[in-house]
Amino acid sequence: MENHGEYGEPVRRRLRVVTGEMGRSDIAAIYEGERNRSFRYSGATNSCLVEMDEEPPGMPNRKALETGLLVSMGLGSKVMDAMQVMRKIVVDGSNTAGFQRTMLVSMGGTVQSCHGDVAISSVCLEEDSARKISDSGGEVNYSLDRLGTPLLEISTEPDMKDPDHAMEVARKISFLVKELSMLRRGADSIRQDVNLSLGFGRVEIKGVSRISQIRDVVNYEITRQKGIGAAMEVLESRVNKDFPEVKVHEVSGLKFVSRSRKLATSVESGSIVIAGLLKGMKGLLRNGEMWLGREIADVLKQFGIGGMIHSDELPGYGLGEEDIEEVRNFLEGSGEDAFFIIATNPSKVDEIGSLITRRIRKLQSRDLSETRGPKDNGETYFLRPLAGGERMYPETDLPFIVVGENEMESLKERVPIGEERYVSSFAESHGLSTQDSRTIIEKELLDTFQDLEKVTGDPRFASRLILQIIPDTSRKTGKEPIYADIMEVIRLCREMEWPRYAVENAVSLQISLGRTPGEVAGMKEAMPLNGKELQAAIEEIRKSEEVTRKNVIFLLKKKTMRPFDASEAMTYVA
Repeated sequence: MENHGEYGEPVRRRLRVVTGEMGRSDIAAIYEGERNRSFRYSGATNSCLVEMDEEPPGMPNRKALETGLLVSMGLGSKVMDAMQVMRKIVVDGSNTAGFQRTMLVSMGGTVQSCHGDVAISSVCLEEDSARKISDSGGEVNYSLDRLGTPLLEISTEPDMKDPDHAMEVARKISFLVKELSMLRRGADSIRQDVNLSLGFGRVEIKGVSRISQIRDVVNYEITRQKGIGAAMEVLESRVNKDFPEVKVHEVSGLKFVSRSRKLATSVESGSIVIAGLLKGMKGLLRNGEMWLGREIADVLKQFGIGGMIHSDELPGYGLGEEDIEEVRNFLEGSGEDAFFIIATNPSKVDEIGSLITRRIRKLQSRDLSETRGPKDNGETYFLRPLAGGERMYPETDLPFIVVGENEMESLKERVPIGEERYVSSFAESHGLSTQDSRTIIEKELLDTFQDLEKVTGDPRFASRLILQIIPDTSRKTGKEPIYADIMEVIRLCREMEWPRYAVENAVSLQISLGRTPGEVAGMKEAMPLNGKELQAAIEEIRKSEEVTRKNVIFLLKKKTMRPFDASEAMTYVA
């Protein structure tokens, strides 16, 4: 390890593959070692020598362990008689030590769902990884501000029937933790690792940050795997069972390079242009639901090789039919062959052919098992091979952890009751309908509701704001609500003792206009009409129109933009 200056300054490392408890190396660790990257870590105000891997760890955080025990009890899981902290080999740089500490808290249990009970495999307590800041070239930059934060990993058996069922179970599990108020707020506070298999091996989609995104990534993965199956059937009708080794050739001197601005610019910056033949793959790289070009490009990106152009997306990138023929002829390709073009650093050339060959042969074997990442649009992308049990070995710096009977007994009063019972209790204690309570909880609005309840002092008003006023205004205006500003608007309105209808109007104005809370509270359009002003407005209308109980509200809304009490307005009409 290379230290720079005093404690807190960046630390640089290269991580090596080591064997697990059974004397074998994990395939995912071997893969990361092949990427040959270096890592740079920046400390933060909450970093310590443990995160720097300069000091042995202390015992696990007691509150985190209690949370793991309580969630286990809520799930009906059997708590281990003794807990052994393990080291899980991780050499992607996300931990300075080259491993993540994790411990099995309990096994078994169930979650009730619309399709019956879903079995729980295990509940583990582990430490969060470092936060990636950037990844460029051969160096990855991490911040240590998140490393070591306690995580609770709850694994289920493969009992989910469809994406909606998976979303329901994920929501109910996460709710158990939320119920204990031990969950940090904000984006990415809950992450789901979604595993699925269509008969081609297990695919793990790592770090799905929104429960609502589970449906999207599962549906995409189903489409992707079916597309791979269809593409492989076509490929096998064209080539021998074993896909031929891909050979790359430098083509920087061919005419087509100078005609493509993208390629010519790359050459000017020191890259070389290479091309290679993909036997029998014409029409399979990008055609309907067959996206093998993306499958290849994703793997290359993990090795710092980007910008692949393939023949199924040509003409394009400044290349025409003449250029396509020039490349195809140079590579001696037939009518069923595809080809790729890559501008890359010369040092990367030797590994490209091997990476592409291995990827295509893996797809051809119908072994799609791997770890993938989610994109915001619901698509997934290749991360690394699927890790196995070879990466685990015992933590040598910490003793076994035994939880006594007295401690377990003392936790019983705090065991989470689960979503269904919580909804009923929540509705009763807040004076809300069961349906409104369920909506608040199922839409993950509980934290925001509690904030609104605190600032309004009225749970029913908070419910109306979060379920009606705010979403209706947002939908009509196309503006996203900024809850920090909404809270401040409400606080200012309450200081001025404005009635509820005026507060609702001020909240709507804040969302639609996007002004600061102070500006909204000072707007004439936000100030409620008092009794005299309301009566005067009605009298003014009477000068030109007949005012009745049926039309008074309509006429007042035409007359003024300011909020008013509709029931009071009715009292001024005979």
